[in-house]
Amino acid sequence: MDLSYPDLHLHISVSAELNIHKQIRPIFLNATSVEDFSTVEQAAAQDIHPFYGIHPWYTEDRPFKDGRSYDELVRRVSDNKFCGIGECGLDFSQKYRHNRENQINSFESQLELAFEYNRPLSIHCVQAWGQLVSSLKRFTPLPAPFMLHSFYGPPEVLHQLLEMNAYISLSAMSLRNLTKSAPVIRKIPSD
Repeated sequence: MDLSYPDLHLHISVSAELNIHKQIRPIFLNATSVEDFSTVEQAAAQDIHPFYGIHPWYTEDRPFKDGRSYDELVRRVSDNKFCGIGECGLDFSQKYRHNRENQINSFESQLELAFEYNRPLSIHCVQAWGQLVSSLKRFTPLPAPFMLHSFYGPPEVLHQLLEMNAYISLSAMSLRNLTKSAPVIRKIPSD
């Protein structure tokens, strides 16, 4: 079976199950922290596209560029001209909003790297749409594509992201409240 849709949201947590994805190509494997980088690099040898990034859940409690994560991310991105940056982004939900400033710093630093190295982005966003759009506008137009995965945002944000040439992906979470999500999903172009 040849599927026409790529898996853009695969993580290390399911890397042991990669065999179930043999029918899906391409696969973009997203790191969420420095601890994932080696596994992502090993998977890249299996025709899987590596993405190196720091997820907002794993931002450190200090300025991003002062930490080991930034140095290792820069090394991976500069050494691998075919990798993307991700999963990065913002999550201002109740559980993670305590470090908003560090998340913004981390996200914008990763946007800078995407711009400097001309790399695609895989972006996570929960309850931070205004800040996300604001940060992206500072770097727009980005030199390479970016993708919002598991989009569950409002229609006005969708419109702004599409104007910035974002790719929008959906997941099962996007379908759990069809009353809210169906009107938004219908506005996503099929391409």
